[in-house]
Amino acid sequence: MKKINYCSRLVLIILAVQAISCQKVLENSSEEQAKPNKSKGCQISRIHFFEDGSDYYGDFYNNKSGDPDSVIFGFVGTGFPNLHFKYNSKRQLIQAKFVYSDGTYETWHKFGYTKGQITTDTVYVWGSNEEPEPEFYYSKSINQYEYDSKGRIIKLILDQVSPDMPPNELIYSYNENGNQIYGENLNYDHYINIHTLNPIWQFFAKDYSANNPIVAKAYNSFNLPAEFDNPSPDWQFPTHNFFGRSLNKAVIEYDCDGGLITGNN
Repeated sequence: MKKINYCSRLVLIILAVQAISCQKVLENSSEEQAKPNKSKGCQISRIHFFEDGSDYYGDFYNNKSGDPDSVIFGFVGTGFPNLHFKYNSKRQLIQAKFVYSDGTYETWHKFGYTKGQITTDTVYVWGSNEEPEPEFYYSKSINQYEYDSKGRIIKLILDQVSPDMPPNELIYSYNENGNQIYGENLNYDHYINIHTLNPIWQFFAKDYSANNPIVAKAYNSFNLPAEFDNPSPDWQFPTHNFFGRSLNKAVIEYDCDGGLITGNN
């Protein structure tokens, strides 16, 4: 396996993380009508990533309540950590730690709620592990979120308090099809966006789009993308990604109602 050179994408990735019994494969959907949501009960089980001449897996683990516990990747490096999640007794996400293979973390998120929605995200970058607050860290941000009536993030205020920086405001909007409007034309498909399978994936992607922003090579009978095979321009943030890892070329396996669904069935 070739070494993956991701360092130049670190800044974009950190911003994105902060800011920012299927049977036979269906045919491509570029000219089909929107498909009904049949994905209830499906969760991502594994993603096979293909990036920059290398390939590796991401394996997904859930806790006893069925909520995401961790995602462990075959490649871990700067900008590309493993993911670990922690909840309270109400099954609300209260912490997320994105860590390297040696256990040190790249980002540590601590969440505050208002009426059941995350409204503050305190983020420590490259710090020590003390509770309730790290004693040492490279930077600290207290980010604020606002939502629309459908529970989608529409405003994010990125406020780095240490070292102090002027806050930045990001606005998100959606079209009549329920897909996020970007500054570029995206070729949305008519199938189910994988981020919709869990609110945590939507939150961190800052993407509540109903459909995928690129057309997949194949779909399964749950109307979920089974394989993407799209070009991913060098040195650019991928159009469709999972925590900064490109989905432009990827094979996705699902666990639907307790049964493992691979990209080939």
